[in-house]
Amino acid sequence: MIETETPLETIYQGWEIYQRRLTNAIAALTPEQLALRAAPQLWSIGVLAAHIIAARIWWFHHILGEGNAELAELVEWDDDGAPSRTAAELADALEASWQLARQALDHWTPTDLAQPIQRQGVERVAFGPKMPYNLHTQNESSRRPRSTRIMWRLRAT
Repeated sequence: MIETETPLETIYQGWEIYQRRLTNAIAALTPEQLALRAAPQLWSIGVLAAHIIAARIWWFHHILGEGNAELAELVEWDDDGAPSRTAAELADALEASWQLARQALDHWTPTDLAQPIQRQGVERVAFGPKMPYNLHTQNESSRRPRSTRIMWRLRAT
């Protein structure tokens, strides 16, 4: 019997490749490279990596209830004033946060993915609610005080 991949499995494989490449790239950086910014007012490479980690933990653990409390502190890694992290710390946390996401993706069913996320009176639906589809920057005061928030806008496909 020939098994065919579903479109979601193909997407997951692409995310896996992206994760591996991102982690390997970050792991190889020096402290000076992690401090590089595209412009003075923009986040450094290290803060951008910390933000990926914090966003994964925020959504998968705090919002969607996945994983254990051991990872919860990573949500603060992109806070204003958070200490700089080494390349090894960032690479390890990228991997840990990816494993959290991957484990959730592995056990969610199509029915789970069709369920809307209800959060602070705003309903977001994805082609699973647990699938980031679009990113929009908006003012929001839910997580931490910061002038700009990245908020997942999830749509049904």
